[in-house]
Amino acid sequence: IKQTVSVGYGTIYRYIKNVEILPKYRKMWFGKRGGSKKRTVAIVNDFYKSLEFRRMIPVDGSQKVVSKLARNHDLVVITSRPSDIQKETKEWVLKYFESSIKEVVSNGQYGVQESSMDKSDFCLSRGISLIIEDHLGIAQKCAGKGISAFLLDKPWNRNGSLHPNVQRVSNWEEILEILK
Repeated sequence: IKQTVSVGYGTIYRYIKNVEILPKYRKMWFGKRGGSKKRTVAIVNDFYKSLEFRRMIPVDGSQKVVSKLARNHDLVVITSRPSDIQKETKEWVLKYFESSIKEVVSNGQYGVQESSMDKSDFCLSRGISLIIEDHLGIAQKCAGKGISAFLLDKPWNRNGSLHPNVQRVSNWEEILEILK
């Protein structure tokens, strides 16, 4: 499920508009969420300390769908957020999703330190057979290892073809309909 349950990217886009950065970098950020990894990590880490981060709310429909999925499935949040904000991440998940989530795991995949286990390996190690994701590369990697993936349609994940185990969906309600 990871960060796809929050409006994190929309919030960080609003936040970055107020960050003093070079226009060329700003264009790369909005075009690819890129630039140098070091600079990107610094901006995102600053965002994690901001009021905007603490005020993020769940994506429309996610609470209702997660609650329904939790009736028949053990749900684990796997986030790429750095481990030093794991406490805040877990508090946010518990605030909005209460007892629907069995575990919150931060692999820190996009932090300063590289993760020793990416999401696909984590899923394999735990026997997780389905991931809900908004990052095309992660969804594809999971699918390549036999893990089915729902890819929430976002502007940043529309480039490239999909692995047969990846299904693009428009919203959380569509996921629930497919799983019925």
